[in-house]
Amino acid sequence: NLEFFNASLFLPFEELRSLDLSYNDLVGVVKNEGFGKLSKLRQLENLDLICKKFNDSTLSFLSKISTLKSLNLGENDFFYKTKSN
Repeated sequence: NLEFFNASLFLPFEELRSLDLSYNDLVGVVKNEGFGKLSKLRQLENLDLICKKFNDSTLSFLSKISTLKSLNLGENDFFYKTKSN
């Protein structure tokens, strides 16, 4: 199980088409090396992120990965913060 995610570890694999990070108990990301770095993988088509605890700001990186054809977010406990008046 991964605890801290470092997306830069995947960047040397420029031809990477599929990445499965399912069922890892991530508790955080390495500073400046978060999921947003995955947008540099220009061939990435399939991303599996089953069983993570994401919030709306964590998922904002997805819009930067324009090559995705398949995204699996099953078994996620999504939560969103609302602004109180």
